[in-house]
Amino acid sequence: MRKRILVVDDDPDILDALAIWLEDRFDVTTASDGARALAVLRDQMFDLVLLDLMMPAVDGATVKRTLDARGTKVPIIVVSAIADLPRHARALGVTDYLAKPLDLEALDDAIARVIGCPPSGSGPGHGVPPGGAPGRGPSSGRSGSAPIRH
Repeated sequence: MRKRILVVDDDPDILDALAIWLEDRFDVTTASDGARALAVLRDQMFDLVLLDLMMPAVDGATVKRTLDARGTKVPIIVVSAIADLPRHARALGVTDYLAKPLDLEALDDAIARVIGCPPSGSGPGHGVPPGGAPGRGPSSGRSGSAPIRH
């Protein structure tokens, strides 16, 4: 059975790009804001949530705190351009974090670490290239060939 990922971001271009990047390996659901994400997470189970922090109305931090209050246990990788991302991620107690602009290879590595799926090698530009360094964390400073900007 394929793993399920919920992608939460208020930028429709980022939602589309991440859905396209991930859909060959995972069942992907998207939510364009925190309120929609909370509604989806009330009714469905996911193996992972990719969560932006800076969204209008219900932001990512509120989503995380609400999930904690509900007792919902799901790994969360924060994907954000917020200043001092490591401090925010630690304060929220998320599983991992990646800064925008997003390096898609680093995203693949983080997903592999968090839910145990190997990075994709199914197409050009997917996964870790030959001779690459899998398992490098979000602070690796690696710049990818396909960044996503917010």
